[in-house]
Amino acid sequence: MRSIGLLCALAALLLFPLPVLAAQAAQPGAPAKTVPAARPAPAAVWNIDPDHSSVNFTVRHIFAKIPGRFAAFSGTIRFDPENLAGSAIEVAITSASVDTHVAKRDDHLRTPEFFDAARYPVITFSSRNIVHKGGDSYAAQGTLTIKDVSKEFTLPFTYLGQEKNPLDQAKTVAGFEALFPITLLDYHLGDGKWQKLGAMGDTADVALYMELLR
Repeated sequence: MRSIGLLCALAALLLFPLPVLAAQAAQPGAPAKTVPAARPAPAAVWNIDPDHSSVNFTVRHIFAKIPGRFAAFSGTIRFDPENLAGSAIEVAITSASVDTHVAKRDDHLRTPEFFDAARYPVITFSSRNIVHKGGDSYAAQGTLTIKDVSKEFTLPFTYLGQEKNPLDQAKTVAGFEALFPITLLDYHLGDGKWQKLGAMGDTADVALYMELLR
């Protein structure tokens, strides 16, 4: 009798999961469980070295190209050529810091006709992704905002490499530069009257020279 009881208990244990298995088998359309893809780890942060970096531009006057710069800028740069999925560029430029070495012209550039620095104090670029274009060439695809205009923008740049800082062996220095044009009227920089007079070009040629530290 004891052996019969043990056999009955064993049979109950074996048969108990069957209704559950049968219910699962009866749902052929049930979605399969998926494991979400892991997000790439963010690349390490580089800090802009302001003493060895610059944001420059030239705009043609009648014949001559007039140089200028923005004296104040900041950013968060995450870049690793082996981890582009985790790389990102965030840059902010203070529009009131525009400097063309002529005070009267700089004051004009800060007015609503151009940068409207009081209302729009910051020019920003925020990358969405970074792609390798071959060799030491890369492109950051994202959004450029100047004044009241935000546009999709591709920022081409050259990665110059990295090495131990010869002035401070505890730090590593990396070099970047970017050369690209911006169409002024696309970002409401002017209303076109100076171009019609032949006193200003259509584009600003921008040159970024950056040393980054970590």
